[in-house]
This record gives sequence, C-alpha cells and structure tokens, in this order.
Amino acid sequence: WINYGFIILPGIIKSQLIDDYLELREKLRSKGVDLTGSSFVDYREIRELFCNPELTHHLGLLAGEEISLYIVFAHNLLSTERPWHQDQYLIGDSIYGSSVSAWISLGDVTEEQGPFQFIPGSHRFGILDYSKSSQYLSPEFRIGGEKGAMWSSYTHLITSVAYSRLLNDSKLETYSFTPSKGDVLISHPRLIHRAARPIGKAPRPGIIGQWTTLVSGIVDGKTNKDSKDHGLYWN
Repeated sequence: WINYGFIILPGIIKSQLIDDYLELREKLRSKGVDLTGSSFVDYREIRELFCNPELTHHLGLLAGEEISLYIVFAHNLLSTERPWHQDQYLIGDSIYGSSVSAWISLGDVTEEQGPFQFIPGSHRFGILDYSKSSQYLSPEFRIGGEKGAMWSSYTHLITSVAYSRLLNDSKLETYSFTPSKGDVLISHPRLIHRAARPIGKAPRPGIIGQWTTLVSGIVDGKTNKDSKDHGLYWN
C-alpha cells in the first residue's frame, strides 16, 4: 500500500454475496429499474458487497480511521474505457488520502473485457488537480463558467495526455487486474489508472465503490450501518 498504492485481496468476497447482488440486478432490470451510484441506500445486497465485515476490516487498517461508503459505480458491468486519471483530482489536494476505492470482481475478468489497469507506485507522483489543470481551460469551462458543471470531463482531456506522455517518456510499467470471482483490488486515490478498451461488447463483471473519511466533509455526517460489524454508508 505504501510503496505501490494498491492491495489485492484474493477471494475475500463470498460467492453468495455476489450471487445475491447479481440476482437483485437482474430482477430490477426486468422491471426497468436502473441502479445508480447511491442505490446502496435502498438495497442491502449492494451494501453486503461493500460494507461486509471482512472488507470493512481491511479498509479500516489502510485508512487508519473509520470511513464511509459514499458512491458505487459500474452497475452496468461494462468497461467504462476511461483514460488515465487519478480519483483524487475530483476532490482536491487539501484532503489528501481521504478517499479509497475498491474494485470487486463479480466473476473472472480477462484482458479482452477491458480490465482495470494502473501504474504501480504512481500515487507518489503528486496530483494533477483542478488548480493545476484549470489554467488550460477556457473561462466558460471552469468552475463558475457557463459550462463549468462538467469541468471534470474537460480536464480529463488534459490529464490523460499528460499521463500518456509520462508513460511514453519513462520506463514505467502498467499492470492489468485480471481477477477471479470474489477478488478485490483496493487502490489509493492518487494511483494513476484507467479502464482498458474491451474487445467487442463482452460484459466486465466488476463493480467499484469509494469511501471517504468522516473528517473530509463529503458525507456530511449522514451515515448508517447494518450492524456493529458492518461498515458505514452515507445515507
């Protein structure tokens, strides 16, 4: 975690928890209901994936204090094909280390499915946050501008090029996370990563959750938990 910015926990999520989530997902899809980033508030099956005692224990050790789940991504189980980026740039450098992500494998993942890729040790490179990248944006694309609400989409165009040049000009190596069902990858908020381009339209059986420390102010103190052994979630 300290040297490379990630931890892999093989088989830590029980198959039954995964199967329960996939069953819920299919049941809701048949009713025309789409899961969103905050759907864990309504469905315990999602919370069992991310707030179960086993995963909560490891997250607590890495964070050094109590943290809360606040968003879940990729319910469509498809590769997002996102370019190289850091999660930390979304919340700024003033609360360094206050967020952590976990990529849960809901089935076996291959290179053809567009796996999670990252640069080990890149969490030590510093951060390309809004204060640095905004100087390259026209005023209408900055926060407060006419199109400022989507600033992160525009800064991606800048940061992805910077990271690609970094890889081309150095001897850095990338790593593809091609897990088995139940494996989990926990990543540092500054780790440079991307979703690789899949071959065809094969689903990528993975789902991502993000947590933050309670002192960051992101969760605004509105938290809950299903039992004393389960982790907190923002509600």
